[in-house]
Amino acid sequence: MTEHRRCACGQVTGASAPQGAGAPAQYGPGLKSLAVYLLTRQHLPFQRCGELLADVLGADVATATLLGWAGQAAEAVAPHTEAVRRQLTDCEVVGFDETGTRIAGRTCWVHTACTKSLTLYLLHAKRGMEAFEAMGVLPHFGGIAVHDGWKPYKTYAGAVHALCNAHHLCLTTKPVTGMLGRLLAHASRRTRRRL
Repeated sequence: MTEHRRCACGQVTGASAPQGAGAPAQYGPGLKSLAVYLLTRQHLPFQRCGELLADVLGADVATATLLGWAGQAAEAVAPHTEAVRRQLTDCEVVGFDETGTRIAGRTCWVHTACTKSLTLYLLHAKRGMEAFEAMGVLPHFGGIAVHDGWKPYKTYAGAVHALCNAHHLCLTTKPVTGMLGRLLAHASRRTRRRL
């Protein structure tokens, strides 16, 4: 491909396009990297990412182009993602969690499997076992699975299950009401009197 430019004097010059330029409009690796970073690390929606690139850099990037770049990035890191998945299945202790998020008006689930040095995320339409299977860690895991105690986790008998203390603390800071609340308050008053 040859790029042609016309000078103000009318002279037309031509030169070879940079390596990797396969179409008349090209974006460099810096812009692609920034866009993927904004999409995946800063969690900007595709439309807002395109708006930011246009407003700040003057790069009018179509949403479909951003989607393609995100797909290319996912393909590029696929070997690393698979390596993390394999390493997690061999760990002694792995934390598992899932949290809901809204995408295009629908609830989806972000699943996490992590240690101090490894983290694997999976975005899935389902919360339970179908997503666990798709993530590919828990079905092959034989260590200690730390989680919130949600029943579907416990269907994986190959792991030893432990409850997450952060979830315990969250549950104990919520007010207890009704008969149980009254019983706990009474027990607390009696205990304080004895101390």
